[in-house]
Amino acid sequence: MFYMTNIHIYAYPEYNESIKLMKFSFEVFANQIFVGTIFPDERGDASLDEFPMPSLYNLTPFRIDASGNVRGVDMRSNVTVDLAGIQEYILNRDTQKLSELTMNIYDTHNRRTSADVEMIYVSEGNYIVVLKEKIEGVGTFDTIPQGSCIIKFRHFSSWGIVVEDSFDQNISELVPELSFVLSVSEYTVLTRNLINDPLDDVFVKLYIIAGGNVMDFNIIGISSGDSILFDDMPAENAMIIINNTRAQVEKHSG
Repeated sequence: MFYMTNIHIYAYPEYNESIKLMKFSFEVFANQIFVGTIFPDERGDASLDEFPMPSLYNLTPFRIDASGNVRGVDMRSNVTVDLAGIQEYILNRDTQKLSELTMNIYDTHNRRTSADVEMIYVSEGNYIVVLKEKIEGVGTFDTIPQGSCIIKFRHFSSWGIVVEDSFDQNISELVPELSFVLSVSEYTVLTRNLINDPLDDVFVKLYIIAGGNVMDFNIIGISSGDSILFDDMPAENAMIIINNTRAQVEKHSG
């Protein structure tokens, strides 16, 4: 009589065991003997069905070499497990270096704002885009590879101006929460006469000076009381995109 058991292996990020990583394979060694390479099914489980019970047939410890791909990034790990008795599940606890990342984005007045985000993973001179999403103030994303990355934001203002910001980051925590302040601000224009009396209903038009050029984005308004507020504007020194060309804002001019 032979004593058999079923062994199931799956990979998951350490922060959430319920997420099974699908694009992985597992090389299995039993007491240094190569058993084979197995792949997960549609549920994410890779199985050795009716395998001789390791503790009875001197087939322990088990070593599992996992390799796979998450968001375009190749990942590898290994784990050694000493099996005693009947072992129904082996968890690949030498887990992949993955995080659940929350990003908060604000303007210079600490108000949440929106932007398109692109996250680029950097490793050994390779640049891999692991995330492209739109964020409305806050966004949470799972299975983000840990390590060095560049996070780029593009804010599309209500004036048709594209403001770009870029930040270098190193993701190392399991559930990090990061906050970014984009170069988006507001400007108040006072409308008064030469003796400083307030002027109402004054037509005001603003221009953006960037890269040595005066840009007309049709930024116009009418003052109320003695002022007018222009919101959702690129801050001074902000980087803006004009015809796919980057230019730095030098100042605003009325």
